[in-house]
Amino acid sequence: MENLKQEYIEKKLQLEKHPERWEKYYQKEIDDVCKIDGYYYVMNKPSIKTRFCFGHGYCGITTEEDQKRAFSMQEKAEKDQEYFKKENLAGFDQKINEIKYFLIDDWETQNKFREEHHLDYCLQFCKPYIANSYYDEAITVGLYFVQEDKKQYKSIVREATKEDLQTILKATEQAKERFTKRLNSYLKRFGLSKIHSWTYLVD
Repeated sequence: MENLKQEYIEKKLQLEKHPERWEKYYQKEIDDVCKIDGYYYVMNKPSIKTRFCFGHGYCGITTEEDQKRAFSMQEKAEKDQEYFKKENLAGFDQKINEIKYFLIDDWETQNKFREEHHLDYCLQFCKPYIANSYYDEAITVGLYFVQEDKKQYKSIVREATKEDLQTILKATEQAKERFTKRLNSYLKRFGLSKIHSWTYLVD
């Protein structure tokens, strides 16, 4: 979808007062673009997470067991490359599973899928909608899961179709593949040497 990405960037630059200052930024920050109803669905390049913190206790009071759990997770973050990849890909995995959830027609199967993948309980009260993105309403849209009683959002274009969901799912899965390659390259170069992790007592 490289042509769509360039097409979108050119339209974005037309909206900028100083386009020469923004072109390199957009080229660097935008991962990919697909189109829905003439609007652009934009995916930005995710940053690589290298900072991890783990809380223990509650209201300033902790236990030895809870401290050990937090210290164990801190050590895991510093030494386990699979944990590093899993945490960095968590956003993609959640988005992919949410879209798959709404592609299931049978309620019972849908509910089982939600529980198995630890999706938000409130999803069962929502429908997927295509809506204008708040930061660039003129030309872009996003996928939002909206409860029926909050459907009055002015930015909503329409309810998402199965075709919309399939398009966004495919684009998201491809973006995850590209990010996985970035993570693997990062690990080959730096390993976990740049990880910063810590524990803290929860207030």
